[in-house]
Amino acid sequence: MSYLDDYENNVKRCKKRITLSTNQFKGKLAENAFEFQERAKGNDVRRSPHGRDFIVTHRDPFTREYIKTTHDEVKSSSTAPLSDLQKAEKERLGSRYRVHRPGW
Repeated sequence: MSYLDDYENNVKRCKKRITLSTNQFKGKLAENAFEFQERAKGNDVRRSPHGRDFIVTHRDPFTREYIKTTHDEVKSSSTAPLSDLQKAEKERLGSRYRVHRPGW
């Protein structure tokens, strides 16, 4: 292994690390934006790490009466696939499972 091969591997690892940290940041940003929007609408939002990101309890903004509960998954990309667990949750919950993909 020459010096240049070692340098190429280090560059590739560094690029990959930057890409992963960027994707992680975009995901957190999308989740925070979704949570802020739902709270601004007057809905109750809880984190749920198992198969979905949030459980949102929709309430009437004036009377605060319960309307419905949805399980929401936030994706930071239009091409990000659902994991196997997320697909199973979507199949199990049907219309109560929603996937949100921001359009930036």
